[in-house]
Amino acid sequence: MSLNYIMPESSLNNQTNREIRYEQRVQKKRIEQQNIERNMRFEKRNNRLIDISNEVANEISFVTREKRVLPKRNMSTSTYFTSYFC
Repeated sequence: MSLNYIMPESSLNNQTNREIRYEQRVQKKRIEQQNIERNMRFEKRNNRLIDISNEVANEISFVTREKRVLPKRNMSTSTYFTSYFC
């Protein structure tokens, strides 16, 4: 008859319930912090995109206004230099 002796698990590898709860709390805090940082990065990136969009819109409206303000040349006020170049 052979006896199989099963060695009990080492207590070094076993975590107590208290240690498990502590690690879960730490992990939860870490995840919350990561979410906060992720949201901050999103807001920063989004604000930059809004700023760029506003800048482009302002530049387009400025260019459009300048085109309207520039006087149009008509043929009667144009100066001809045909005799000079011929």
